Amino acid sequence: MNWKTLLATCLIAALPLGCDSDAEGDEGSHATEGHDTDDHDHDHEETELITTVTLTFTSDTAPTVTAAFSDPDGDGGASGTADPITLAADTTYALTVQFTNDLEEPAEDITAEVEEEAEEHQVFIYGASVTGPASTGDGLVTHEYADVESDYTQNAAGDDLPVGILSTITTGAAGADGELQVMLRHLPELNGTPVKTGDLAASFAAGDALPGDVDADVRFDLAVQ
Repeated sequence: MNWKTLLATCLIAALPLGCDSDAEGDEGSHATEGHDTDDHDHDHEETELITTVTLTFTSDTAPTVTAAFSDPDGDGGASGTADPITLAADTTYALTVQFTNDLEEPAEDITAEVEEEAEEHQVFIYGASVTGPASTGDGLVTHEYADVESDYTQNAAGDDLPVGILSTITTGAAGADGELQVMLRHLPELNGTPVKTGDLAASFAAGDALPGDVDADVRFDLAVQ
């Protein structure tokens, strides 16, 4: 059984701890099946918790669609739940991804931290129904990146690479159901050398192990009508 078959059978039950958790050894951390996670040391001022991942799909020709994965009690406890996504057929959407910690008062926007550290983060959109840089699914929807690091912060090292807070989603024909997954990965430098490179999405699609840590990895049921 390959990793895509396994992914299609699993709903990620809870979000892992945010940016300074290690993918191996931290209780409640979830690596993607079939994609190993390396253990790297990287420092942040404090451990961030992601309780909610919100997807907003906007189009000039179809109503706006919003869906969220929510784990309101944080890591551990009750499992999180995901809203189903229903998109119009043959439509192009602008997708915005937002990460929040709703256990804070007021809720803390973790997306701002991702933007500030754009050269050390990347969002991967993938799944059995997604065709795009990080996925070779059945083409129910097609994903393209719509942002780069310099949209959020100075591009200080290497190429100006995608981040994935903004993307373009194009739907295919009506009448099919499937799944879409969103993974936020933290990719800090290793021994002073950047590990975020332009080929990471293709490597992920090929089933290769990726550097860095999983900050969040959630699945949504997807329908195109």
